[in-house]
Amino acid sequence: MSEISRAVDATPPSPLLDNLMWLAGHYELAVNRHSVQAALPWVDGDLPLSHLEQAAARCGLTCRRLVMELSQLPEQAFPCLIALADEPPTLLLGLDEEEAELLEPITQTPIRRSRRELERGFLGQVVLLSPQLAEDPRFTPEQAEESQGHWFWGPLRKARTLYRDILLASVLINLFALVSPLFIMNVYDRVVPNLAYESLWVLAVGAGIAFAFDLMLKQIRAVLIDYAGKRTDLEVSRSLFGRILGMRLQHRPASTGALARQFGEFDSVREFIASSTLTTLVDLPFSLLFLAIIAWVAGPLVWPPIIAIGVMLAVTLALQPKLAHASREAQRYADLRHAHLYESITGLETIKSAGAEGPIQHSWEKMQAHSADWHTKSRQLTNLASHSASFTVQIATLAVVVLGVYKLEEGLISMGGIIAAVILTGRAISPMAQLIGLMSRAHHVKGTLHSLDQLMALPQDSEADGYYPDLGRLHGKIQVDDLHFRFDPQGDPILKGIDFRIQPGERVALIGRNGSGKSTLAKLLLGFLQPSQGHLRFDGRDIGQLHTAFLRHQVGYVPQDVRLFYGTIRDNILLGARQVSDAQLNRAVTLSGVSLFTDLDPQGLNRQVGESGMALSAGQRQAVALARALLNDPSILVLDEPSASLDARAELQLVRTLQQLPKDKTLVLITHKQPLLALSQRLLVLERGRLVANGPTEQVMAKLKQGGAE
Repeated sequence: MSEISRAVDATPPSPLLDNLMWLAGHYELAVNRHSVQAALPWVDGDLPLSHLEQAAARCGLTCRRLVMELSQLPEQAFPCLIALADEPPTLLLGLDEEEAELLEPITQTPIRRSRRELERGFLGQVVLLSPQLAEDPRFTPEQAEESQGHWFWGPLRKARTLYRDILLASVLINLFALVSPLFIMNVYDRVVPNLAYESLWVLAVGAGIAFAFDLMLKQIRAVLIDYAGKRTDLEVSRSLFGRILGMRLQHRPASTGALARQFGEFDSVREFIASSTLTTLVDLPFSLLFLAIIAWVAGPLVWPPIIAIGVMLAVTLALQPKLAHASREAQRYADLRHAHLYESITGLETIKSAGAEGPIQHSWEKMQAHSADWHTKSRQLTNLASHSASFTVQIATLAVVVLGVYKLEEGLISMGGIIAAVILTGRAISPMAQLIGLMSRAHHVKGTLHSLDQLMALPQDSEADGYYPDLGRLHGKIQVDDLHFRFDPQGDPILKGIDFRIQPGERVALIGRNGSGKSTLAKLLLGFLQPSQGHLRFDGRDIGQLHTAFLRHQVGYVPQDVRLFYGTIRDNILLGARQVSDAQLNRAVTLSGVSLFTDLDPQGLNRQVGESGMALSAGQRQAVALARALLNDPSILVLDEPSASLDARAELQLVRTLQQLPKDKTLVLITHKQPLLALSQRLLVLERGRLVANGPTEQVMAKLKQGGAE
């Protein structure tokens, strides 16, 4: 094995992950390191502590963060993670009066340290870790979701202590709302007739103190809502983006633009449910309290607000069917519009070269017109409900004043009672007006939540709760038996009955006409797509037993259509790599031919590639992709038309690179270029999804020239 192979195979040290893996073994949990590392963010080659819960869950562990002294730790808390000054998170295995037993993260062996020394560096933070309850496979999907927690409601439940405080603050704020009407009623009824200035100042000071507390509580509630929303946003957006990155390509939504719009709409869902709806639902019961107080201080004046609430509900419910339809159509056209915008921006060069600005502009304006029409209808219905509610409030207030005058004449109510009733009428009806606004928005939120539910339900490359054996390193043997593949279960198969074997270290070329299934077969080898029928095995193991992160670490891939990400050339070569030495990087840069254009550039590997790599030529992008594939020294290389965009010099460099590959490295080449075909020992020919030829390259090429395979 080469030096670079040994460097790559060495697992990058991560004290936090090493501790979690040790704990998983301690509790006899079947965990694969690759499955834990997959999709977890790494910072400077290590796993950040902020993602401890996510990493622990992948190890089958639950964790609970606590702030306490070492002396408060019970015996059953061990082993647990503790935070020490100037040290990574450390696993504490045991503690007695004199010494502590710790796990040395690099060697994974217990070490002893004096308790006094440990307490000097202890920061007071402890993480208790324990095995998760095993999920019963007999659970229905609904029961499994209930046990694991919904992607949205689960994080909300985790913040329930914050929402409990928000609820308490809202209750107190509503109670303080009674201060103003009761203050005015007492001033008019008791202070003014008697000119009792001392009572006036006592009432005024008391009301002022209540208003100060009201201001403080509103500010505290706003801070708590923002903090709870931030926590929920971080966790849910992490889950959503993780599901997007992990979804199987064959289940990818048809419209990328629509998917991006729906993902961006999550903020409105969270704000609607966790902020607006919460405060409104808390306010609603106080409508009954305010009505009861109106009945107490003003008797029959309670009827106008009761009737107003009934009218508002009736109008809102009558508008709901039309509002729901308008909201659905508005969302549908918004998705189409965003899809068209995304496609137009990414294909701008094609549009300009074809002179298609006019038709594309016409399509946009047509979609925009439909979208604007439905948004206008939705807004008109929402405004009708809102304006009707405002009108009803005004009429109710008017009715309270008019009726109050008659009751004042009859001696059934005081002037202060009328004023208090007017103020309380607004307070009683206000939550209902807010509810009407929420009901108008609910259809949009419901549609977005449904779309995000569908996104979260998409099949993943490798399920997080599955066990995948740790094979160390693949030898490079590939076995394909009766392989069929179709994108649509009801559609025609793309690949039909493919059978072949590739031995470790063998060089195999794959050719065929356009649309024959060559690139599809390459994607199957990478686990991007899953066979519809048949088997695909690596070193005798079915591909379903291999975690996709492990598989793609072992199989280097250069696609036909290379896409880079905004950043430098170096960033794009190191994409997905964790700890890579300069020697490894320089070797990959030289072998791939990237050095042919970076050595002459003052910025070298720090040159910006632009969005999607548009600042580089197609050949340069292909060279960067090849460097990325060679970086980890994979056991298998799959190259899909690797020289399609290379000039003669770069192609010659590529041929030399492939000639220098170690003899034990398996190479699969999809190409029609003669210099690359000359590297192959065996040639596979695909025709309309079927394997029509398989044999030594020279023999198959001779038959093709004679027309035997055509």
